[in-house]
Amino acid sequence: MAPPIESIDRLRADPTRVRAVLATGLLDAPPDDSFDRLTALGARLIKAPAAFLSLVDAERDFYVSHHGFEEPLASERMLAGRTFCHHTLGRSEPLVIEDALADPAFATVPTIETLGVRAYLGVPLQDDAGQSLGSFCAIDFEPRVWTKDEIALFEELARSCLREIQLRKALELARRSAHTEERLRCRTVRELRHPLTAMECFTRLLEGGKADEDAIRGLRCAVDLLGASLGHLARHSAPAEPTSRRRPAELVRDTVVMMGPEAAERGVALVIEEEPTDVDDAVDTRLVLRVLAHLVENAVSVSRPGSTVRVYGRGLGGSLEISVVDEARTSPADAEWSVSWGDPRARSVGLSSLRELLEANGGSVWVERSAEHGTTVGFRVPLAH
Repeated sequence: MAPPIESIDRLRADPTRVRAVLATGLLDAPPDDSFDRLTALGARLIKAPAAFLSLVDAERDFYVSHHGFEEPLASERMLAGRTFCHHTLGRSEPLVIEDALADPAFATVPTIETLGVRAYLGVPLQDDAGQSLGSFCAIDFEPRVWTKDEIALFEELARSCLREIQLRKALELARRSAHTEERLRCRTVRELRHPLTAMECFTRLLEGGKADEDAIRGLRCAVDLLGASLGHLARHSAPAEPTSRRRPAELVRDTVVMMGPEAAERGVALVIEEEPTDVDDAVDTRLVLRVLAHLVENAVSVSRPGSTVRVYGRGLGGSLEISVVDEARTSPADAEWSVSWGDPRARSVGLSSLRELLEANGGSVWVERSAEHGTTVGFRVPLAH
């Protein structure tokens, strides 16, 4: 039996749930091939007139992807008022409706009249916190018995959609975090330059035997300023996020898939040459995703159209080793780059920040660069046994 409309409306308007929907970053987003392939595949495999991915906010249903919609819904990609998707909110099991007109709980849903919907199959989408985001659905314009295989297939496609949503969110968080870290690093240099320079100056005076009152006071002032600067920086540091862990091969694949559209847009091939399938232990998801995504992004950003960026992964003792290889040519004048770790080409984060991040988590990073073979950037992270 369907829950009362009042209960559904309260859940639909729940601020925590709506924030979770907004956090996907997909509301009002343009059509995306990754999701469009899933809806088209779903409709084709079960021979349904239409399949779609909906996100439900407080005011409307937004269709992230659809296959089989007619105009004007196909272009508008949103619908106000009560829909079948609202009845998936708060559920963990698929909502299966064989004949909406035969069920009093659903017979008054407006889309029966406006769109001609008679049968509905909707698999709920929930985030890691259990918040209902929307559903992955199929509809038919005639009464229909949805088979167990069809339901199972749509559950699997829904999991793929949810996984895509979660990866995009994680990647965006990683990018924001990396940007924050880079800003913090720059702010650290700016904040500490003056007290450290002053300390060096006054220390030289003291070492030279010029320990007059002004030198001592200056040194004490520099120390106080250093402490104040460090305290200011500490107040801007974000608390560490809980660690989540995944299998390396899956994580590498998903990251490359997620970065694929950006590479394709630049005319660059992004391929996995070697998957770390020999690694059974898990790794820190956020750490590996953050580092690998940025290395791939940087490699793609400097690659010429028609070139290839390759990713290699393997187990090495108690560590996971991943390397990203691009074909960007360099000159001997750039050799210092490998030593200084200050990559002027990187759009989002420098290798110095990545090195600090990795070393803080027991890992390491290295660079190999040549005029003939381009650049290899690799890193290692410990495995969780």
